[in-house]
Amino acid sequence: MLHYFNILSYNPIVMPFYANELQLSHFGVNSLGEADVKRMLGVLGNPNNNSIMMGFFSIYFIAHSTKKSPEYKQYYILAGLAILMLLMSGSKTGVLSLVVVFAVYWLLSRMSIKQLLAVLGIGAASVVLINVFQFTYISSLWTVDWSANESWTGRLKVWQDLVGMIQKSPWIGYGPNKEYFYINALYSENEYVLMTWRYGIVGLLSYLLWILIPFVSAFRQNGKRYAQSVILFSTMLLVSAITNNPLSEPRILVLYAMLCGLMFANSKAEQELETEPKLKSVPERGLESEPEFSLKQESRL
Repeated sequence: MLHYFNILSYNPIVMPFYANELQLSHFGVNSLGEADVKRMLGVLGNPNNNSIMMGFFSIYFIAHSTKKSPEYKQYYILAGLAILMLLMSGSKTGVLSLVVVFAVYWLLSRMSIKQLLAVLGIGAASVVLINVFQFTYISSLWTVDWSANESWTGRLKVWQDLVGMIQKSPWIGYGPNKEYFYINALYSENEYVLMTWRYGIVGLLSYLLWILIPFVSAFRQNGKRYAQSVILFSTMLLVSAITNNPLSEPRILVLYAMLCGLMFANSKAEQELETEPKLKSVPERGLESEPEFSLKQESRL
């Protein structure tokens, strides 16, 4: 909030530690220097990446907001604040991926009618906030003709060119080759296209295993602590990768790795607790457990 409203000159003093000069110079203004809609840069210095980070926190708090937890009301409040900051990032990709996340959450948790109404209420409140605070970058999802949208048509043109190059080297790609994007001033804005262009189909599949292995493991453990958070955040990353590059941001991968680590550590701890009673129930073998010979057996000997 300090950054969004520039309270106490927060932006010129603190934000240079998180965002580069170009990002800060375009905060709240368009390319002509005129006042425009603000998009929160956040600690990642990028509104799209910041929306994914806020999505991470909203997912974490929502997944832990069950009535079994004594702090479930606080979790709801924290999740709402995270969603608000996601909206303030002004990321269409973040909003769309969050909608998919809520749909997956509904399928996994089998929410009651009351819980479903609460989620729908959050969605309705989000739409109201978008219109009240004039988050026009997000509202363009339903107010702009996409066939005439320069941002969208520009992305399609870049994807078309990159896919044409992929067809010439589909298996191994062209390597990292950042110079090509710098020289041509291109932004892929699609993780799947970018990874296939760089490392080919084999590289793309290998890259996706980073997400798919924990994703599948979490499905098998669904119902256990942190598993649902891994499923939902994996979904967010996979969806947002269609029009963004979340897997190319190391700090987002650190959040994902931490979440996966919590899930696997919790799973191992639960397995140890389950096997401990079984080990205690097995009698220790010693002299006292040796079977005693009867007099009849001694006489036979």
